[in-house]
Amino acid sequence: MKKKWLEDVKFGESFLCSVPPGKLTSFLKGISNVTFDFGCKLNSAQLQILFKSIADGNKIKTLYLEELNLKAIETKTFAKAVNNLCDFSSYYIAYRDEQVKEMFEEMAQTTRLEKMVFFHRSVEFVDSEILSKAFNNLEDLVVNLSDLPFSNDQINGIFKQMSMKTKLKKLEILTYQYPDLWDFSFISPNILAKAIKNLQEVYMTDIVFSNSQICNIFETLARNDGNVILDLGHCDISNVPQELLEEVVEKLEPNSFVRKIKLRILQLCEESVKQLKYRLEEVDSEHREVIEDIQNIRREGKRMRTAALKAKGFIFLPSHGVSVFYQKTKYSSRSSYLRYSRHLKHPTFWRHLKLKNHVNDCKMIRYNTMN
Repeated sequence: MKKKWLEDVKFGESFLCSVPPGKLTSFLKGISNVTFDFGCKLNSAQLQILFKSIADGNKIKTLYLEELNLKAIETKTFAKAVNNLCDFSSYYIAYRDEQVKEMFEEMAQTTRLEKMVFFHRSVEFVDSEILSKAFNNLEDLVVNLSDLPFSNDQINGIFKQMSMKTKLKKLEILTYQYPDLWDFSFISPNILAKAIKNLQEVYMTDIVFSNSQICNIFETLARNDGNVILDLGHCDISNVPQELLEEVVEKLEPNSFVRKIKLRILQLCEESVKQLKYRLEEVDSEHREVIEDIQNIRREGKRMRTAALKAKGFIFLPSHGVSVFYQKTKYSSRSSYLRYSRHLKHPTFWRHLKLKNHVNDCKMIRYNTMN
């Protein structure tokens, strides 16, 4: 079979156990992308020779495996083969713990692997420092916590290393179902924010974060120069300030999570409008009461002025904010009243000075008359 231009091979629901291992490996040699999908059957001898060929440096760059048993492959061969690939995706694969541990130890030192989708029942036997360095030597990592659970110490180590130095550009952490939400609130908000800042794409749709973590992430990304793809899925953003949401939404590429943020901004704007409308109604009510009080005071003042003018023996002199009454004498005349007692359009000092002189004149007249 000629395969000069053949770059991708996909086996789906194929029974290949009867194919001689050497022929299968020889056929796949030089092909960049190889997929053994759901329903494909391979025997242990075929898998051993295939992984030995990859470890020795054949041209397979991408390997996709599903529902296969790899326990028969020698530990170092398996580790070297995986780290010679560029893209390794495995679903429901049976491994030995020694294979997984050796694979991560070699990955922490040096690896050609750029993208990894990995599932295993547990990695608690792998040192957290080795695991964190191994994952941060990749560029694209997909982890399903339902199939690959981590300890809190391992998760802390991964994000701490990511915040300092990482090759990762894309991180996807997921679970199978919404009730399986994992709580990452134990991670330091500053470490988590710095780690996410170093990535270009982040998908953690089924993870629980604290409000302080979310605010730190948003504040850090809002100050970032470039835009990122961020999807925190079901996380609670109800307590994030509107100003921060408006700042960070400008730094995020459009997706369902950005639509969620924009919807929350719209809700907060509507709540603000309702609060302003309610406050405006309160102020308007208070304003009407003040206007009514002013009108009552003016009416009362008018009645007082009218009563004072009608009162025998008194002259009412209006002044701004103060009502002043001066007693008339039998010597007061229309001329003197107009001269001294009228409401002068001059500064207060001169008005009071003339009124004082008028009173002194009245006192002098009274004194001369009596003598």
